Amino acid sequence: MSLDDASLQIPGRWREVPTDRGKTGIVMACQSTRYADPEGTSSAVRRFEAPARKGRPHRSVLQSAEMSATSAAARRSYAAMLGWFGGCRDARVQLISTHAVDHVGDEAKLLVLRSWKRPASTMVAGVARTGLANTVTFSRTRGTDRPDLAGAASVLAAAVDGLCRLPDTGACAEKPKVTQSAPVATGEVPAMLSEVDLPPVAGVARPWIGTEPKVAHSNLAASRCDATSFHTKLMKHEMTRSFVIPESRLSDLFGLTETVGQLPRKQAHAFVMSVRSKLRACPDRELGTDVVRVAESSTKHRELNVWHVTTEVSDNRSVTYLMAILRDGGSVAQVGFVPDGKVQMVPGAFIALARRALDRLPRMRSAA
Repeated sequence: MSLDDASLQIPGRWREVPTDRGKTGIVMACQSTRYADPEGTSSAVRRFEAPARKGRPHRSVLQSAEMSATSAAARRSYAAMLGWFGGCRDARVQLISTHAVDHVGDEAKLLVLRSWKRPASTMVAGVARTGLANTVTFSRTRGTDRPDLAGAASVLAAAVDGLCRLPDTGACAEKPKVTQSAPVATGEVPAMLSEVDLPPVAGVARPWIGTEPKVAHSNLAASRCDATSFHTKLMKHEMTRSFVIPESRLSDLFGLTETVGQLPRKQAHAFVMSVRSKLRACPDRELGTDVVRVAESSTKHRELNVWHVTTEVSDNRSVTYLMAILRDGGSVAQVGFVPDGKVQMVPGAFIALARRALDRLPRMRSAA
């Protein structure tokens, strides 16, 4: 029995249709290589469609499966499949959320992504491993509505159930349990933001491009109010990178920068408090500056603060920028965004990006 004998049974009016791998073998958005395991023993691709009915649009699901020769290779293949989507390199695709799926195979996740190319679409990639077999279920829907995660998890469970009766596979699926989880590691410095994390900005159809992370001798993420430096005696692993949109005819000031570093926990908390104090005092110290804190959350272990800072640079011109300071244990980060007139993120997008930066920050500990 082989992968060709395994079937995906999706509840509802789905039918299998022919699938063309083409010359590259790339069949899904974000898939960066033909195979997750180039030395795998077998592979298969299937496509299923359901017709439009009762207000529901035409839908399709693609399943890809691979069998590896060893347990170690299967685990690497699973990580590679997650990396296709968690670190998607397709232009103008944003990672929206990541979810653990319990009771499906040996390990499984769902990743929700959005393509901002017109017309905008929402994609859900399910990745699961059962023994030596790995599978991806991939769906794409036009629009930006919240996807049906329970339905996507059921499809992934059906895919695993179609594989787990093969030799050298592992656990089958029970009723899936979906919970929010941290994004998968991606990028040269996994503790930092990547292009896939960044939301679009109004009126710009070109993609974000990030610079190479480098030692944070300077910190462009800081606001004029705090002028925070990460290049200090106690700070370790301090790194910074910026993101711009080339060839978009925007101001030279436009862009987003993140700077990260690590301190002893007590000093890290003091670091955050110092920035908060400087922002609070800034309107009195810098005439013509308005500071509004738009988000705040704090626990013993984690802190997040986000501000909008507006500074008058002349009688008829002002500059607005957004800044966040974050802490996870002893790891700290600052994120700054300078828009260009009407070229801004939609309301709430920068706060969501700051939370994503905080979700990635715990990986600083593994770099220590």
